Amino acid sequence: MLRYILLALGLIVLGVLVWQIGPGNIYDAALRLGPLPLVIILIPSLLMYVIEAYGWKLVLGAFAQVIPFWRLLTIRTAGE
Repeated sequence: MLRYILLALGLIVLGVLVWQIGPGNIYDAALRLGPLPLVIILIPSLLMYVIEAYGWKLVLGAFAQVIPFWRLLTIRTAGE
């Protein structure tokens, strides 16, 4: 239940931020930037998440055998 409450709260905060900035402004900024720079901007963050999730896998040792890497990655990303 708490998970759904936190999800709803996060979606509300995201909605308020988009409303304050304006969807049109966000869309225009993304268009001006273009797809390649957006991908280049996101690569370091993605790489950081993958490396940190792999670090968790190493630290967990034997327990990491039962937890798939992608699950650790989603947990790490959600914890941000």
